[in-house]
Amino acid sequence: MFKNLYDRKYFEEIHKIDNPERKQILKKDLEFLVSKKINIRKILDVGCGLGEFLGYCDESGMKTYGLDISEFAISIAQKNTKAHLKKWDIGKKRWLFENNFFDAVCAFDVLEHVLRADFVIKEAYRVLKKGGIFLVTTPNGGLEKSSILKNLLPYDPTHINLKNLKYWKNSFTKAGFNNIEVKGCVFFGFPPMPTLRNKMRSLGLGVYVGPIFSNLLSICGTLYIAAWRRK
Repeated sequence: MFKNLYDRKYFEEIHKIDNPERKQILKKDLEFLVSKKINIRKILDVGCGLGEFLGYCDESGMKTYGLDISEFAISIAQKNTKAHLKKWDIGKKRWLFENNFFDAVCAFDVLEHVLRADFVIKEAYRVLKKGGIFLVTTPNGGLEKSSILKNLLPYDPTHINLKNLKYWKNSFTKAGFNNIEVKGCVFFGFPPMPTLRNKMRSLGLGVYVGPIFSNLLSICGTLYIAAWRRK
């Protein structure tokens, strides 16, 4: 539906192609993943974007694979990772991997862009080995739709599938996942505003970049969902 939107302009405006803070957050995401699942040999990043996360997985010795709907993103990702990359509409076409193939599958800020997110979740379950992990980050749909906070959040016309935690848990359970853990992320740095962090850096002051978690999901803008395939 939105495949033509994910071009150079989209990635320059939304992702800021050379964004040091995003890279730091992705490093933290890898640390979070490894804390949940050790001995990851083969990993798939769906909606892999510019390939930076896979680049960090390369450095950790993993065999890496990536899928993305954007031809532009794949062209940049090829410079950032050694992964096997393929332009692919993950929400429509069966993924080109056999069953029980990966130790881990990741989808960072992807499901909200996909109309058939249930298909993505089922495909992740299919290609995972028994005991494998599917790590997802997605906006907290319940928070984004609240009348008080929705005007404070950035608008992205490609966010076509914003759902709350209950919906996601049901979708993961229906796909076969039997162990599901959820954390809420309040901010992706402190101070929370990137402009203020940049100002503090210019003054030689320290800042923190990375997810700041809270168990109070009602105040969290992003959900981290870790789900394991049945052993």
